[in-house]
Amino acid sequence: MRTMKKVLVVLVTVLAFNLSNAQNSNTFVGLGFSLIDEEPAVSFDVAVYGFYLGISSNYATGNGTELDFSSSYTRSTNKQSTSVINLGYFIPLTDNFAVAPIFGIGSSRDIYEDNLGFPTYFYGNSRTYYNLGVKVVMAVTNDIGFMAGVGTFENFQTSLIYKF
Repeated sequence: MRTMKKVLVVLVTVLAFNLSNAQNSNTFVGLGFSLIDEEPAVSFDVAVYGFYLGISSNYATGNGTELDFSSSYTRSTNKQSTSVINLGYFIPLTDNFAVAPIFGIGSSRDIYEDNLGFPTYFYGNSRTYYNLGVKVVMAVTNDIGFMAGVGTFENFQTSLIYKF
């Protein structure tokens, strides 16, 4: 626990230093690919002066019309609808490289289908997960860069970013 407190003190100190000196120029938007709970997903990322927000989802549905209930003919599709929202702060290490500890919250729901009569599907109960991880940004030019990250729920993520 003492190690965690020391790490937190260092991060808060770096954050305060960057904010007071207005040194963090990590402002970008990005679009990419991620694996959430081993499900492929699309990710959208934005950072403003180092403050990061990332949203990823696989937008999975079943076949047919969505219903709010199941029947005795409902079967599992072995598919899941997954999504995660992450927050973080990029700490610049060089002019072209920054790292961010991230914290997020995600959800996962099983998808069930019923093809009796007409195709329908419904989502099972939602399960909530916390995502702890790290993201890194590397600028290739003044305008374009890459971001990659790993986490506990969002297993892997990579994005092409456009810097402002």
